[in-house]
Amino acid sequence: STNTMNIFKWGCLCALSISMAACTTFPTRNIEPDPSAGCTQLIGGQDRKLCAKQAIYQITAPDNLKSRMYILEINDQGLIVNPKTAKVALEHLRTSMEKDNKPLVSLFVHGWNNNGQADNGDLINFEQAVMALNASQENPKSEVFGIYVSWRGKTMPSGLSHAFTFWGRKAISEEVGRGQLANFIFELESIVKPNLKAADKETVDQTKNGKLILSGHSFGASALYNAVG
Repeated sequence: STNTMNIFKWGCLCALSISMAACTTFPTRNIEPDPSAGCTQLIGGQDRKLCAKQAIYQITAPDNLKSRMYILEINDQGLIVNPKTAKVALEHLRTSMEKDNKPLVSLFVHGWNNNGQADNGDLINFEQAVMALNASQENPKSEVFGIYVSWRGKTMPSGLSHAFTFWGRKAISEEVGRGQLANFIFELESIVKPNLKAADKETVDQTKNGKLILSGHSFGASALYNAVG
């Protein structure tokens, strides 16, 4: 019957979608990071393959400004799949604070239908935003770091309908936020802003604090809300 045929077609479509989602590349970056950040990506450059597999790399602008980038990847269970990258990022920030460089750290969580691949629009825009922050710094000693939090926001290959992944990815974004991302942000804040005013302190010296910007787009904002809310 017609109804049976429609059910069969939808069943095949769902099975195909699940199969393709399982084959979507994740993680997109090397699990073992290069702490030296020897790879450099020119902002606005056409070749995005140069640092495509690096979880830690430098971005640079034509005016020779440089910032360090970290790609932190989190799976559907909320676990950081490249914990060494997270560890190195925190170590670099501790060193910057010890040198009194007052770093500015921008952490961004991408949204639905995005990922950590080099040609992803959210990543390219974030790199440009980090360099804009760098250019706006009045203190020449201030270092600017970008942390791009990547998760499986995109589970279907380009060209196929993503509409029916909406609710599933929304639920996963909440898991991402409630997982190890929450603890990472807590550690990040304790390093960059150690002199936040506490209830048991009458006065604190906040001039030694760095700056921390947290942002997210679409379901990335959902993940961030669950991490810090």
